[in-house]
Amino acid sequence: MNLEVESHGMQERELLDLALSRTKELGVGIAYNRGKKKFFYAGDAFTEYLKEAPRGTHAAPAEFKLLSYRFYQSSAGDIEALGAAAAAKRRFLSRYPRFERNAELRLYLAVDYRDLRLRYDEAHDGVNAAKYRRLARAECRRITREYPRTEQAAAARQLLRGLEGR
Repeated sequence: MNLEVESHGMQERELLDLALSRTKELGVGIAYNRGKKKFFYAGDAFTEYLKEAPRGTHAAPAEFKLLSYRFYQSSAGDIEALGAAAAAKRRFLSRYPRFERNAELRLYLAVDYRDLRLRYDEAHDGVNAAKYRRLARAECRRITREYPRTEQAAAARQLLRGLEGR
């Protein structure tokens, strides 16, 4: 659906609405995020799984998917929301320290910290801005150290260069 919008814009709205209604009939919630100008899966099945089996064999992957969806749909402009998102990622990492996609989650956390630093800079709160700059830098260094030959390490090195310049 996102490719359709990229290719043709919203001119095929009837087809998009049909696709949305069909997915809804199948129990798959997909919604359009106007701010991001993209369609996203709501993650209802993952949420339901976690309610039914919070310590089940698929709990970590389900929770990771929900954190990932929230990361890609979030706005970097709200300090409170960014703080809550970072806290959720830290809780996940403490519960699942060996989860196979932690490099990716740590990168999301580093980006949250970077965005928190930016928001606190804008609010002229130097103490918190410095705190989140330190946290972002530490997370980037950890990614490059623990996952050295990954895409996440390359992204962390790039993010670190931006943090070093300030």
